[in-house]
Amino acid sequence: MAKNSERPVELPRDGFADVNDAARFLAVGRTSVYAMIGDGRLPSVQIGRCRRIPWRLLHKLAESTATSAI
Repeated sequence: MAKNSERPVELPRDGFADVNDAARFLAVGRTSVYAMIGDGRLPSVQIGRCRRIPWRLLHKLAESTATSAI
């Protein structure tokens, strides 16, 4: 029987990710996500005291990074 962690995870393409989710998705640390936000590589919005990143931009960044690595 497969464990929960072995099942494929469907990642959203709509809505917003918090910094922790973005870091996990990009396989980087939170500090790196904040650095990418700070230097403009990763656009984000602030909702109250929370920083949110659109999932579509995370997917776009991941795809462009994967393409440039080839």
